[in-house]
Amino acid sequence: MTPSVKIWRTSVAVMLAVVGGWLGTSVALGYNSALYLQHVHESLALGDVGVGLAKSVMFAILIGLIAADEGLRVERRVSAIGDAATRAVVHCLISVLAADTMVNAVPGASFAFSAPSAGSGVRRTI
Repeated sequence: MTPSVKIWRTSVAVMLAVVGGWLGTSVALGYNSALYLQHVHESLALGDVGVGLAKSVMFAILIGLIAADEGLRVERRVSAIGDAATRAVVHCLISVLAADTMVNAVPGASFAFSAPSAGSGVRRTI
């Protein structure tokens, strides 16, 4: 999967999450739609979307590299294919979790996506 397809899919997922949240608050809980959209506009910064898109590209690259490496190292017997697939899944999970932790734990790691908070003159980093 190319990074551009991953970005598109992540963007659609974010939009569906916002629409799902709107449906849940307005239909199920009976809140005003204008109030929900106002809160979404105040709380969803462009930096949040940028960090999410950048992380999805980083995860796609990690998964592709690890899966390709495990696939190229597989031995020429049937049972080795399952072993390589299991190793690839485990290594992908661990590397994605580690990369996500690094991006979230390092202060200022997302400095390129910092944006001013709504209603304040202070810059916040995500």
